[in-house]
Amino acid sequence: MAERRPSLVRRVAWWVLGLPVLVVAVLFAIENKGDLALRFWPTPYTLTMKVYVAVFGSLLVGFFFGGFFAWMAQGKRRAAQRQAEREAERLKREAEDLRRRLDLLESAQRPVPPPVITQEQARRQLVVANS
Repeated sequence: MAERRPSLVRRVAWWVLGLPVLVVAVLFAIENKGDLALRFWPTPYTLTMKVYVAVFGSLLVGFFFGGFFAWMAQGKRRAAQRQAEREAERLKREAEDLRRRLDLLESAQRPVPPPVITQEQARRQLVVANS
């Protein structure tokens, strides 16, 4: 399979949008190396991590949760699409079956043309009939 190259629009979008966001994220991580203590109230547990890890981790978790809930919300549409595809396939098979049946009916109603005989065969038949 041939390898597909990203379109020009995607490459430009990466350089115009993605690269500055990446630079800001790296600068944020460099600047926020301090420790952050997360306490899980009402339990006595405390989790200590860097500030940038907490921020990027929460963004990542939010990204995946958002994707999951968007996917769940589309469930009815995906089910309806599968149903429509099954129905279209059934109708396609039915149309093919009807076409075959119509061809059979049309071929049964056509008169059978008389066999084509050559002049030599016609002469032989005349000779046999006259004798």
